[in-house]
Amino acid sequence: MQGVRNGIEIDTDLIGKIHVTGSGAGQESTASGLISDIIHLAGSNKDHAEVVSKSSNEIEIAEFSQISFQHYFYLEVDDNPGVMALITSLMASHNIGIETIIQKDELADNLVPVFFITDLCEELKAQEILNKFKNTDVIKKVKRIRVEAD
Repeated sequence: MQGVRNGIEIDTDLIGKIHVTGSGAGQESTASGLISDIIHLAGSNKDHAEVVSKSSNEIEIAEFSQISFQHYFYLEVDDNPGVMALITSLMASHNIGIETIIQKDELADNLVPVFFITDLCEELKAQEILNKFKNTDVIKKVKRIRVEAD
């Protein structure tokens, strides 16, 4: 193997250690780029200056369940009348708006894929609706991805 390789190791509670590697530009360039990225990310947080000005014992850490994200859902549902209405009514009952929703052509076994992105909603509400979907007979498969926006 030729060239320079860079990597990062992330230790997570849920899935353990993740290793990400790729072609790099060397130690100095990578360090410079990393510092630049951190400064950029710190500058994009509107509350950053407020947090820095507080003493360390005054900083409040938000509960993850209370943080708002958009969420991408992928469902495989029975291809029957009323299923889309059920999905949208379940979302409404949890006070979660839908930004966009798409139903594609039929899969096997009379199932259709439904994709949608929610409006911003708290993580707790998204988890509740995920559990509700999993316990609904006409919804056969559910996947969810959090969407973090600038």
